[in-house]
Formats: sequence, C-alpha cells, structure tokens
Amino acid sequence: MPTIKKISSPEDYSTSIDNLSNYSNYEEMFLDYFKNQSHTIYNFSHILSFFPKNEKGLALSIGTDIFKEVSLVKNSYFEAIEVWEIQEDLIAIANNFVEKLEQKIEFVKKNILHEQIIPNKFNTLLLFQMDYIFSDENIKLILAKAQEANVKECFIISPSILHIEFPFPKEKDIFAHDLVKFISLFFESFSLKKKVGNNYKETHLTYTRTLRSFKKLIKKSYFNIKEIKVIMNSNGSFHLIHLKK
Repeated sequence: MPTIKKISSPEDYSTSIDNLSNYSNYEEMFLDYFKNQSHTIYNFSHILSFFPKNEKGLALSIGTDIFKEVSLVKNSYFEAIEVWEIQEDLIAIANNFVEKLEQKIEFVKKNILHEQIIPNKFNTLLLFQMDYIFSDENIKLILAKAQEANVKECFIISPSILHIEFPFPKEKDIFAHDLVKFISLFFESFSLKKKVGNNYKETHLTYTRTLRSFKKLIKKSYFNIKEIKVIMNSNGSFHLIHLKK
C-alpha cells in the first residue's frame, strides 16, 4: 500500500512557546497537559511502560516535545537527552525551562537531514511524532546516519502509521478503524495530485504510512524491529516501535 501524501500548513509553534515560557516547574506543565492535552498523558503512560530504562544512556531526539524530554530524564530513562530543533525561538525558551529544572537536556539548532551524528556519542535515537514530516527517502537517510554513528537503537512513536498489514494483525478493531481512514486519505490524495502534479518542492507535505509499508521501509535500513505496540486513543491508532541494530 502506498505512502499517502497530504498538503498541510506548516506547524505553528507560537502557542507552545507561550505556554513553555509560563511554566515555572514540571508540575505546572503536567497539570496543563492533563487539562488541555489529556491524550498526551495517556499516550505517555504507555511510552513509559514500553521503554527500557537506560540510566547512563545519552539519547538524541529529533524535534522538540518538552513534556517527553523532561519526563524521560526525570524518571531516569536516560541520563541525558540532546534535542535537535530548527525553530530558534523554541530552542531558547526550552533551554531556559530545563535550566530551571536542572535537567540534563540540551536543545541545539541542528537539522538531521543536513548534519552528521557524532560517532559513538548517542546510544539511542528518538523520533517522537516526527515520521509524518519525513519522506521515505528522508527516513532512510536518518536511519543510515544513526547506523554510521553507531547508535544502538531507535524508538519511533507515531500517530501517523495506520495499523494495516497482511496477514491481518491481531488487533482487528484497530485494523478496521485504520482501513476506513486509509480509504478516505487515499481518495483525498488524488486531489493533491491534481493540484500540484509531481512538483512537491514548494509544498508542505505530511506522510501517512501503513504498518506494512513502514516495515518495508525499515527492512531497507540497518536496523531490525524488536517490538511493536499499538494502542487506540481519542485521535485514533498510536504506534510504539523499537528498532535495534
């Protein structure tokens, strides 16, 4: 089944920046997420049970999710996390916040598509809700860079993978839900082709993949799938994928 491309507006970080600049501690942030993004708390409870603890490990995270980074270090899942982000305003405020908390987290301006990963520096690569902005070629490139840098494992956390593969997965209810979503997105993709043809360069695209196509993509990398877990939340299916070399 094909990767489905969709025209989307570039992400607006202004609300995240405003909220982050107002937090004075972790508890305030947790309460805000609990009130306004309860699905994030629900998802993260599953993430914490899925992740093994690596208290001396250094992780490289692509893209900022301040609740995720702080929670993982606070709960000793990693000793430290370095976050590569391209939004300068977000980097400055995020660094100020983790400084208040005295957490070993650093936000730096780097683009994974253009930068090399320092060899033997990181144990783990984290892609939290980031696969949807990367094309298949981008994902292959990122995993190749991780392999060249001797990164041992990668966690991909995604609401953008549809739980569709053959033979049918055991989670038949999630399969049925995502099959309906796939059919809807597939027909929407025809209007995209009509609008822009094959010239996507000036268009902001996001990508939705089936689990079957995502597994095929991973097979082209140097990583192997160690474990996959899927849950349903109020927004649909949510995948947790652990890759190991």
